[in-house]
This record gives sequence, C-alpha cells and structure tokens, in this order.
Amino acid sequence: MEDKFFEEKIAIIKLRGERAEQQDIHASRESIIKGIKRSVYAVADGRGPKGEKAAAFAVKAAVNDLSAEPRLDAPAIREQFLLIHDAVSKLADKSGTTLSVAIVEDHKLTTAFVGDSEVWILKDGELRRRTAPHRYGEHKKETARLERTAANIRGGYLIANISSPNVSDEAPAKIKLTRALGNEEFDPYLSHEPEIETVKLTGGEKFLLIGTNGFWDAATLNSKSHHAVEHALVASETAEEARKKISSILSRRNIPDNATVMIIKL
Repeated sequence: MEDKFFEEKIAIIKLRGERAEQQDIHASRESIIKGIKRSVYAVADGRGPKGEKAAAFAVKAAVNDLSAEPRLDAPAIREQFLLIHDAVSKLADKSGTTLSVAIVEDHKLTTAFVGDSEVWILKDGELRRRTAPHRYGEHKKETARLERTAANIRGGYLIANISSPNVSDEAPAKIKLTRALGNEEFDPYLSHEPEIETVKLTGGEKFLLIGTNGFWDAATLNSKSHHAVEHALVASETAEEARKKISSILSRRNIPDNATVMIIKL
C-alpha cells in the first residue's frame, strides 16, 4: 500500500466518453531505491477486442518492474518495454496498447512511451508538452521513418500486413499510430521501441499530467482549450483541486473517446 502522502499527490479523471467500453488503464507506485525515492506513473490506452487486457497488463508490469529496477537507464527501460510487448502479443492477439510512463527520481523526470498517450508538465505557469504522439503525419521523425520503408499507407493510416494470420484480405486492419505494444499484424513497420528522455527538475514545476489521447484531444483541442486547462492548473494548489477545475471544463465538451489523465502534484 502506498503512503497517504503519495496517494494525496495524485488525482484522476477517467471518462468513458461515447465508447461502449473503457480501455484506458492507469497505475502508479512509489519505491525507495538505494535510499532515493522513486515515483512511477503509467497510462495505457488499449485497442482491439482485448485492448483493455493489453492495457491493464502493460501498466501493471511497467509500474511493478520500473519501480524495482536497480539500474534505471535507457537500456533497462527499453528492455522492460520490449518484454511487455512480447507478453501483450501473446495474451491479447489482434489487440495492442499505447504505454506512457513518467518516473520522478532524484530531481529528474524520465519519460518513456509508445503511441499517443502523452506526458505534459506545468512549469513556470506554462503547460508544456514533454512527449510528441507517435501518429503518422504528426510525429515528423516517425512519419519520415515509415515513408523510407515499403509500409502500406492509405489515407494517413498504416495498413496491416495481409499475410498475417490476424488480418482478413477483404478488410485489413489499419492504425494511425507508428509505435505501440502488441498489434504484431502491423510488423515490421509498427515500432515497439520506446522513446525515452530524461530532464532535470529545476523547481519551477508544479504539476505533472500523464493522459491518454482522448483526454489531450479534448483538453488541447485549440488554444482556448489549452489556456483554460493551463489556467486551472495555475490556480490550483492540490491535485484534487486541479481535478475538479479540469473536470468542470471537460463537462462542457463533447468527449467521443475514452479520456483518462493522472494529475500529479510535484
């Protein structure tokens, strides 16, 4: 069980939207490694018939393994993501998930992610994006990577390999993402490698937000939406206060997708 202070630092918004099922999953864990506190937060957005199962496994494995990993560097994080991908591929065929992880340790923030669940931070009064979604046509490097290959792209979507046993020739699967866990029917063009970055926390950071694309699409739909959420965070002193303010903003919006965000007071 997490200590009470750790639990009070976090507030959650979780909406089903217009979807029949809720496939967004989140988790968090705090640990002490060599006398240093480590906080791990994870959000995943499943897709496909077993998407919820894929997302649930991914976040549980991520927080459990990364909170205990003694050597928290890029190779170790990459290895954990690829192990999770292998497991998801076996337990959730024809399905997959995004996975975004934020790790706070020793005045540093490490982000690791595949897909379009994002990490943002409120720093010096500004809501700033820390991760760029892995979506074709939006992530410049990922788009360029696919365009250098023989990937079948139609209408901005990656089309599945029809030789895969999971795909029908009449109705091949398609995906906007360029990276994800599982969904091996899009191999070898869908990458399962996490994008990893570590930055120093300088003291001007107030809130960390990690959420699925359903939340960010609504929260940052345009500059007016972005500024409303930013103002709510600036005006809040606790994660729970921020949750109430942002929930009020979202209540006036159409939310077509599952939308989940973890709000963490730094």
